[in-house]
Amino acid sequence: MTEFRDIPITSLLLDHENPRLAEGQITQLDTLHAVLRAEGPKTLVLAECIAEEGLSPIDRLLVMPDAAESERFVVLEGNRRVTALKMLAEPTLAEPVLTHPEKRRLAAASVLYRRRGEIERVPSVVFPTRDEANPWIERRHRGDQGGVGVVRWGATEAARFDARRSGKRAPELQVLDFVTLHAKLDAATRDKLHEVSITNLKRLIRDSAVRGALGVQLREDGSLARMYPVDEVLKGLTRIVRDLAHEHVRVKEIYTATDRTNYLKRFKRAELPDKAKALAEPQPLIGEGEAPVGGDRTDGRKKRTTTGTKARSTLIPGTCHLNIAVPRLADIYRELRRLKLEDYPNAVAVLMRVFLELSIDEVVSTEQLMVGEEYKNAKLSKKMQRVADHLAANQGLSGKQAQAVRKAASNQTLLHASVTTFHAYVHNQYTPASPADLRAAWDTLQPLFEAVWK
Repeated sequence: MTEFRDIPITSLLLDHENPRLAEGQITQLDTLHAVLRAEGPKTLVLAECIAEEGLSPIDRLLVMPDAAESERFVVLEGNRRVTALKMLAEPTLAEPVLTHPEKRRLAAASVLYRRRGEIERVPSVVFPTRDEANPWIERRHRGDQGGVGVVRWGATEAARFDARRSGKRAPELQVLDFVTLHAKLDAATRDKLHEVSITNLKRLIRDSAVRGALGVQLREDGSLARMYPVDEVLKGLTRIVRDLAHEHVRVKEIYTATDRTNYLKRFKRAELPDKAKALAEPQPLIGEGEAPVGGDRTDGRKKRTTTGTKARSTLIPGTCHLNIAVPRLADIYRELRRLKLEDYPNAVAVLMRVFLELSIDEVVSTEQLMVGEEYKNAKLSKKMQRVADHLAANQGLSGKQAQAVRKAASNQTLLHASVTTFHAYVHNQYTPASPADLRAAWDTLQPLFEAVWK
């Protein structure tokens, strides 16, 4: 039976049978040196990352009890992390296999690691045997296996992640989203959209001659505007996306401006916008309707332009009203309703973290969900889970709303509303506060706040 435990680093043993290594290691020091020889530069980079940011909250070690000493554990998954931790704590262990520049880097990382606070215990999953852990290790290291394993991001997924964190979509991503949303793509093309080379799409869309032929403009703020109705602009953009999805055009065919001009010559007239249908004013590519010159209705009436939904400027939407009796919390709530997210994202992030914890504490203490030492020592995540259970049991939250709160209380740092992310806003200098992420976090937790402050 598996068990979740936080295991002291001193109790962790590197695995002599690690697939990254050839056979022949006898001692722990031999194994550490073998890991460094096999993955030396990468392991050093990992050590530097741990020194600056700590261990990833997403991944646990997979371990099994050592046959000789039951209180020690062999690391089945995570040997590079453990190697990095051991050499940060004692750089001399790694010196025999490092170059002089690498030794200096490790020494500097070790100083930072100690200053930041050494990691004494590592979250782990204990398996009784190696065989029981093997299926999970395979899923981690043998590709997606049809979806069972880890599905790696391509360039498009990475660009979309960056866009959602920053709140700004790159022009090439705007094109891909526009085509995905509006074009009637065949099944084969739709299945290959994730394979579209975002880099090649960028080469095309960042070329002013290409944009002119396709009927789009690049504005100063990085957004794209279309000069024709949706259906007209879709023609050329769909052709490009389809060509890239099926690799009908490759980088060598669009590498230079001349290459791109020659590529456009392959388009049929019907695959480019009809210039007679130009709009009176350019319209945003994403989110708004169009008003073509002379209208495109047969009854002579001008088509009404629709306006896309604009992101709210503050954290809390105007439709949310909380009745807060605690004076300081009421003050924080009012400030969060007034501060502009784009101007003060860091201040809003920290205030939201405070507002969340004090709101949770109010329920825990008022309803006596925890008392004494348990209340004093409990982490915010545990308190949130207890409050979610209490509110769900008393019909303050629906089952799905309570589940969202429990998920936010977990250590999944990629969740906008996770406790780990809120902590990082306060304690990690490398975690930016994105207005888009903060809005999403509030929207996730708003049912909780409404249940707390009826």
